[in-house]
Amino acid sequence: MENRLQPGGIDLELERRGIKASPVRVLVLRVIKDKKFPMSVQEIESELDTVDRSSITRAMTLFHKAGLVHAIPDGSGSMKYEYCRQANPGTHSDQHVHFHCERCGTTQCFNSIPVPAVELPAGYSATSTTYVVSGLCEECSKCMANEPN
Repeated sequence: MENRLQPGGIDLELERRGIKASPVRVLVLRVIKDKKFPMSVQEIESELDTVDRSSITRAMTLFHKAGLVHAIPDGSGSMKYEYCRQANPGTHSDQHVHFHCERCGTTQCFNSIPVPAVELPAGYSATSTTYVVSGLCEECSKCMANEPN
């Protein structure tokens, strides 16, 4: 049998997580991995016009459970997904601030800004933190500044 897994390839990455490397899963993971910003299922669908939304949603749910992506509720009404880029994927320890532009709808990662520590009451323990700042991105701020009042 021919070994279709290539060292460092997406197929191998999926197989290491116990995920069968179907063509759809490989395509979806490649799109999310190649982007430097979180994407919604709809945005992934627009990149992959041959893959239906339900298949993408199932893949993202599976990837999230396996720790390949983390989910970001950015306030836009749809979940955004980002590839986990830390040294030990799957732990979701790459917690950083996200920014959601209220004008253009983009969500950006500020990898160099860690999520501030929150001291919880005794008896509570956090497993993850989502920190989203909303406002206007740099580009939209410029556009707004140039618009007549």
